[in-house]
Amino acid sequence: MSAYSQSLVTAHSGCEQTIPNTIDSVLAGIASGADVVEIDIQTSADGKPVLSHDPFMTTESQQHLVISEYTYGELDTLAGPLVSFTEVLHLIKERNSILNVDLKDVHSIVAIHDAIRSCDVYDSVVFSGCQQNWAQLIATTYPELQVLLNVYYDAEQLSDTDQYGRFVREICADARKTGTCGINIDYTMCRPELVSYARKRFIPVSVWTVDSDADMEKMLSLGVFAITTYYPRRLIQLRDQRPAVGVNKVSNWR
Repeated sequence: MSAYSQSLVTAHSGCEQTIPNTIDSVLAGIASGADVVEIDIQTSADGKPVLSHDPFMTTESQQHLVISEYTYGELDTLAGPLVSFTEVLHLIKERNSILNVDLKDVHSIVAIHDAIRSCDVYDSVVFSGCQQNWAQLIATTYPELQVLLNVYYDAEQLSDTDQYGRFVREICADARKTGTCGINIDYTMCRPELVSYARKRFIPVSVWTVDSDADMEKMLSLGVFAITTYYPRRLIQLRDQRPAVGVNKVSNWR
């Protein structure tokens, strides 16, 4: 029996040396065999989702446009053409994949929900990037959507076992209170105690962004639910050549 027989692989936007938040990036993630592909979303001045990690876009003349200060149409004209969120949803549906929408703000959630409903892909989208207030807002307003609770921390405050134990209990309690479907955390803060405690409470733990072989092996050994990486092909290769993780390796912490 295993904790999770195989960790899911999420292809980070810009995976396999593609340009982030492009159709090529989404296709590369799907072609790699990744279970999930990621995009980032900012919001235009008129409340539309814009595929971008940064809060600005750059024109051909190297002008920086703050995304929240321009309408979607203006951005499409000045810095486009833009890849539409709906186009990505159709591609995900056509390829029978799963999309991780990493929200950089929540101001376009109404338009995002409308697009998901129109494309009928409720079961193919999960949200990340959401701190507690964002996660709770989405989970209560749109309970049909799946949201991961993104966990942020002060590493200096988690230097000993007791501090980390309190941290684990608090974030798992937050996940339950917000109605989220799991926890999303920087892999450097994911320890066996978290995986064990969360698993016993039916809370999946996902980690970001894991790119070296050594760190991939470490996260696979912990039996985390999902791993985000820029190199999904390599992670899949390492995952598929190793045995399943035994329960006894992660279940000795209450």
